[in-house]
Amino acid sequence: MIAAVAAAVLAVLGGVLLITYVNNADERALAGMEPVSVLVATAPIPQGTPAEGIAPIVTAEEIPSSGVGPGAVRSLAELSGLVAATDIQAGEQLLAGRFATPLEMQEFGGIPVPDGLHQVTLPLDSARVVGGTVTPGDLVGVFISVGEQTHLTLDKILVTRVQGGLSPSAGSNGDEESTAASDDPAAAPVHDGGAMVTLAVNARDAETIIFAAENGSIWLSIVHPDASTDGTRIVDPGNAYR
Repeated sequence: MIAAVAAAVLAVLGGVLLITYVNNADERALAGMEPVSVLVATAPIPQGTPAEGIAPIVTAEEIPSSGVGPGAVRSLAELSGLVAATDIQAGEQLLAGRFATPLEMQEFGGIPVPDGLHQVTLPLDSARVVGGTVTPGDLVGVFISVGEQTHLTLDKILVTRVQGGLSPSAGSNGDEESTAASDDPAAAPVHDGGAMVTLAVNARDAETIIFAAENGSIWLSIVHPDASTDGTRIVDPGNAYR
């Protein structure tokens, strides 16, 4: 009789343990299936592409947490100021580890040029490259002056490499006032020397840039990806003050 009771108790206890194990397994499985919103590429993203320019080709998707990659990006704000360090294919999750700063990319030879484009290098003094603040990965506007006409001829052109002596200069005349100004941490640095700026462009735009470099002058501006070109026109002596 005692043996029968003990067997019944063990059977009940075993059943309880089995149910508990199954329930815990279900909870673990459900935890792994909990959806997480991550960004996924909807089109190929070439190496060197600025994160600010990929909004049209990424989308947020709900993915089971067990399938989310390490460092998965949930918002483009997480990639502010970064560029793609490798090619990213359509359907891939955006991972923070696959993006880098333009400076980091420059240390490894600059921003790779997207397929099908030429790289054209321009020697420019610091005033023509936004005071020496242009860096690989920036998008720039190319202002061309030939004869008595100036125009924003090319817009949102990718900078792939910057080389040159854009180092902060000390006071040019060596007096105490200039030295004090150069030592003031609140003062904006003044760059001297020049820079070799390499742009990624198609063949037609490469011809335009080289012609302007040989026969006119070029200024670059740093462009926000959403900046508009509304209101631009060819400026000449007849409309410069209008």
